[in-house]
Amino acid sequence: MKKIPCSLLIFIILLTACTTETTLVTPTLAPVTPTRIPAIATLAISAISSPTLAPPTFSFNSTPFATPTSVGNDPFNVVAGIDEIFPDSEWVDIQSAQGGTVWLLTDQGVARVSDAGWTIYLSGYEGYLIGIDSTDRAWVISETRDSISVWDGTMWTKYSGENGWEALKSPEDLGMAVASGQYIWMASLDELPGQIWLSTREDVRRFDGVRWKIFKLEEMGLTQGTKDPNFDPFPLPLLGVEAIQSTGEVWVGECDSWPNSLPFDGSGARWFDGKSWRGKSTPVESGCVHSIQEDAAGNIWMAVNFSLWRFTPSTQAWVNFTLTEFSAHSQSFIFDIAISDAGEPWLITQALCPGGGACTSRTLYHLEEGVWRPVGSITNVSINLGAVLSDSAGTIWLLPSQGESGFYRIVDNIPQLVSNLIVNDWTMDTTGRIWVIGKAGQEDKDSLWLATE
Repeated sequence: MKKIPCSLLIFIILLTACTTETTLVTPTLAPVTPTRIPAIATLAISAISSPTLAPPTFSFNSTPFATPTSVGNDPFNVVAGIDEIFPDSEWVDIQSAQGGTVWLLTDQGVARVSDAGWTIYLSGYEGYLIGIDSTDRAWVISETRDSISVWDGTMWTKYSGENGWEALKSPEDLGMAVASGQYIWMASLDELPGQIWLSTREDVRRFDGVRWKIFKLEEMGLTQGTKDPNFDPFPLPLLGVEAIQSTGEVWVGECDSWPNSLPFDGSGARWFDGKSWRGKSTPVESGCVHSIQEDAAGNIWMAVNFSLWRFTPSTQAWVNFTLTEFSAHSQSFIFDIAISDAGEPWLITQALCPGGGACTSRTLYHLEEGVWRPVGSITNVSINLGAVLSDSAGTIWLLPSQGESGFYRIVDNIPQLVSNLIVNDWTMDTTGRIWVIGKAGQEDKDSLWLATE
């Protein structure tokens, strides 16, 4: 049984089709310290007109917001120990479910968990567990990778070549090797009503309830990087899916990344309008796409290399919110983004030294009233920033990287340290509550925690 987590570097977003008209806005900065479309017989790549450039309208203030503070009451309470639910699990993952519950996925099976207890949904399986869809079906790719099966709570249904499924050549098509000799499993699943979308490392697959349709990178207008003998291991494309329910197009972003998630190269973003793949001659036609998100107003935000772009489907306008000034000895890329209810971006940047290594701490920035500012002296805190997110109340949270500790909550632009849990995985449920797989101390075993305030 293999673990296939859902936090990935290629994103598929479903949106509305229109003709693109583009505008570019570039901020001025000062130095700082630091997811049923009919089957398509023929696919084509459509070019779109070049962007129109406009003068800068944003400014930068290098003075950070106030220094981080600590609060007395930890908002996280333990729900259950992982061993209480599935003893002796070798790995564990967490996924949001309906009604404010979550799915606990392990090599031993699947359980549905609420703050009142848990129910075992699937006990034992063979293959690569991808995830659970919104109708509570568990999807598993076979050990031989020549079929995919789905568990509906009572029986298995298998889909193979006669259903359009194409065999994956090797486990590497689901992930990539890391230095420890293990694999990072990169396949993930997402959906819209009547369709399931699945990513492997080198293609995207759509299931319409009867058949699978395979979209190769070339069909989408994306390319793989050419192997350079000077780099070992060579960075490979990582694909994942994420669906936005508001419209009907499919957005894809590609990034070639190192095993440590540092970007190497990329062939940008494309979108599927139901007939063809589009995206040539747009501001995001090339580069490493590290994140794609939709805000409450329906704008699409993309972190591409060192640029932050916002696309408005209703007007087909592109706006660039790029941070361009970083330390003189390094380049930087946008590691993660979150968009507040007010449409203001928060982002984590990370600097790269020559040769591709990470040479400084990650830094959090906030764009407020047209001004970019670093938030607190986060780089002076013992924390490896892993994610920034906005919950249902509009509160911004800073989460640590896997295996690290330190949860921050932003209150009045002040980062408050609210928990020192050591985090292995996390999700936000449909009610906006944060669930964490983690432990209070290095010697403790993993438990499932829930933020209750």
